[in-house]
Amino acid sequence: MTDDDRPLDPRGRRVPRAALAPNWWVVLLADAAVGVVVALVGVALAVWWLPWLGALVMAAGVVYVALVVRRGLQWRWLRREAGRS
Repeated sequence: MTDDDRPLDPRGRRVPRAALAPNWWVVLLADAAVGVVVALVGVALAVWWLPWLGALVMAAGVVYVALVVRRGLQWRWLRREAGRS
């Protein structure tokens, strides 16, 4: 599939290739795992070193996972629109 073959989203941008891939949920799962690891590192920092730094790192990991969930919902909608549910 070339860039010109990919459908457009409502804003006129090309849909990401990963959103239309058959293993799209694996991509999102791996990305969410990164956020979970960052959050766990934040917990470890808070317990064994600097609580304020741990809280900051933990918050960053949680926000990252939330953004991955948002992207997953967007990709699910894009796949449905492209007829690839």
